Amino acid sequence: MLLAIDRGNTNDKFVVFDNDKIILESSKIQWHFTKFFSEKKKLISEINLLFSEKNLKISDCIFSSVKSEQDNKEFTDIISQYYNVRQLTYTTPLPIQNMYQSNTLGMDRLAAVVGANALLGSNVLVVDAGTCITFDYLDKDKRYLGGSISPGFKIKYEALHNFTANLPLINGIDEVNLVGNNTKDSIRSGVINGTIAEIEQTINLYKQRFFDVKIVITGGDSSFIKSKIGCNVTEEKNLVFWGLKNIYEFNEKSNK
Repeated sequence: MLLAIDRGNTNDKFVVFDNDKIILESSKIQWHFTKFFSEKKKLISEINLLFSEKNLKISDCIFSSVKSEQDNKEFTDIISQYYNVRQLTYTTPLPIQNMYQSNTLGMDRLAAVVGANALLGSNVLVVDAGTCITFDYLDKDKRYLGGSISPGFKIKYEALHNFTANLPLINGIDEVNLVGNNTKDSIRSGVINGTIAEIEQTINLYKQRFFDVKIVITGGDSSFIKSKIGCNVTEEKNLVFWGLKNIYEFNEKSNK
């Protein structure tokens, strides 16, 4: 069994694969998972308790991370005492060609693109709606060309509150009128409707440039966005994990 971990800006998440099936994911045990990563000294006891309860026999782990190098080293030192651990880095061999011209690329973005290729093939646009909204494009020759990064809902709400004198801090996403008749609804309209319009227009630009491009959306806000945009998209909440699994298997085959 393979443990795949995504260490993100807001949350750490994981799934457990048994061959090609996800048999456990953090969203199903969030109460335990928060403690699972928040206290490093208790990490292994938490892992053992969690996995022994589920009778899981995990031998290997792969993770992506946007955390600091020191944080990831501490994490790896602990986990590697119990599992064979592989961290996805800028130098990790991939089943696609990475054309991104910077080593500051978020590894979750790269894993999501690999996951999209594994599930849908090449010529695919990945929209990740999380803390940030990212667009990442893999061309027909399986070359990852890059994409774009913009603020997600939460960041926009916080920016309006932090960089103005009187605007309140708003949270959450939901149905909202185009025309807000009070300050809070005006903020919601600007953030929610503006973000949906941004995503729709960006997708349209990719469709105009790349013929027959497939669209896949992932991230915490993906279901809401999919319900609002007027185009055909595939939603896959676990896209990053499928990418991590694919990268792990690619490297295992290469080492044999």
